[in-house]
Amino acid sequence: MHDTQGFIDEGEIVSRVGRPGQQGRAARARGLGQGRGLAGLGMEDVATLAAVSDPELLGEIFQTARAVKDQIYGPRLVLFAPLYRVQYVRQ
Repeated sequence: MHDTQGFIDEGEIVSRVGRPGQQGRAARARGLGQGRGLAGLGMEDVATLAAVSDPELLGEIFQTARAVKDQIYGPRLVLFAPLYRVQYVRQ
């Protein structure tokens, strides 16, 4: 099995999403701009966008996601099939 410690810090993500002041208009605009420019998003940007609950703002996020998808993959449907290898350990 792969060690995921250090790859995804769930506690840090949860703490960033819950921080007051992270949902500001400038922070959202920065995150969406980086997404549109295919510049990648930092954890702070992801946390800011993940905290959005307003339907209008969510629509803007979904529009941006579609535009990014179209830039990368074009007008086609892309499916991913995750394959997992499960290891059982006898106790």
